[in-house]
Amino acid sequence: TEAASKPSLKYFNPAYMSPLKPHPLWSCCQNNSFEVNKAVTVSKLLSGRYASDYHCRNWSSSNPGGFCLLCPGQDIPGDIEHLLVSCNALNDKRELLLSVWSSQTKDDPPLHNLTQSLF
Repeated sequence: TEAASKPSLKYFNPAYMSPLKPHPLWSCCQNNSFEVNKAVTVSKLLSGRYASDYHCRNWSSSNPGGFCLLCPGQDIPGDIEHLLVSCNALNDKRELLLSVWSSQTKDDPPLHNLTQSLF
């Protein structure tokens, strides 16, 4: 499909799209504005439209290279994958989140093993 050729859609799976049934991302919100905001952020991340430093390079005169502003002087592209997986400035937040996920998945061995493999 065309989506497979777009680098911004690396994590987008069109198999989950149906004109007849909403994606679970949207059906889990249940008129809760906090959950809707989370769903909007997740959809932007999945579609490659999240305003990362790399994405903003297109209109930012102060950072035309799109380098991560949290890693000054390192010239690392501030793309979504860098923010979520490897940005050193976010290590503490990432470890805290993984710890929460680990404790929340104790009763689900396959999911718990997956969260443990991320450490």
